Parts: sequence; structure tokens; C-alpha cells
Amino acid sequence: MAKKIFIIMVLSIIVLNLSSCIFIPLFDNSDEQNIFTVKAQMKNDCKEIIRCLEEKDSDTLKNMFCEKLLDNYENIDEDIEQAMDFFQGNITSYGNVLYGDDDSFINGECVKFIASPSIDSITTDTGKEYTVIYNEHIIDAENPEKIGISYIEIIDENNDSCQIGDFYTVNPDHHW
Repeated sequence: MAKKIFIIMVLSIIVLNLSSCIFIPLFDNSDEQNIFTVKAQMKNDCKEIIRCLEEKDSDTLKNMFCEKLLDNYENIDEDIEQAMDFFQGNITSYGNVLYGDDDSFINGECVKFIASPSIDSITTDTGKEYTVIYNEHIIDAENPEKIGISYIEIIDENNDSCQIGDFYTVNPDHHW
């Protein structure tokens, strides 16, 4: 009898807990931003970066960088040209997209969302394998000129690398 009462109590607690669960959006709907659209943007940006590298689309890649970098970093065109030379071949496959992020909320509204995605195991028809790492401000209410990419680093299987842009030009006060 005690066993039945125990089971009924446990089941009751589980039912009550499950029935009281609600979904709370991480972003204010009036801002038309939510975690799903931010993650979708990161996924699209990852695909666009590797498409630009594969197709040697310098103009589109340059337009993905933030205004602050483009206004304050003199070597962007040279960096992009070097990256296009560094990345060889047509992509045959790529692995996972991993990312870290940093966000800030004020009164329940997301005012800053910064992502640092990494695309691993990018294999090309030349037999080369690359990893692409980049930093991007997706939302920045206080500094809209930072919205966009600040740097991209391309690393090959030999740990040789090529970088486009400069993280510290966009984030001079950041300390690791």
C-alpha cells in the first residue's frame, strides 16, 4: 500500500511540473529577434563565408564585415585577396558548426549578441582540409557600427593560417 501511495505522489509531482512548463522567448518579439533567427543567421553566414571562399567572391565577403572594421582597417582588400589564394579547391564536404556566444539583456530585451562560430573539416577536391573561425556582432544596440564580422581566420590541416580583418580594431577594449 505504501508503495502505491509513493508511486501516485511521484506521478502527481511529475504531472504538475510538466503541466506548469511554459516557453519564454529569449528575445523580445517586438524586436523581431529570437534565438531561432539569430542561429539561422549564423548558419547562413557560415554557409556564405565558405561559398565566398570557394567561388572567390571577394565583394560579397567584404560586405559581410562590419562598418567599424571597414572604416578603420586599411588591409581588408589585401587580406581577402590572400585568403582567396590560401583557400584552394571546391568544397566537397564540411563538418560541424560550433560556436560560442556572448549576449546582454536589458529589461528582457537582447541588446547585444556576439557569436564566434567555427566550421570544421572543410574538405576540398584538392585534398586540403580547413577550419574557418570568425567573430560577428549580430545585435549591438549600443554600437551598431560593430554589426557584422570583425575577423575570419582560415586554418589548414598543417596549422598554416590566413586571417582577414582584425578583432581588436573592432573591439579594442576586449581582453581575453
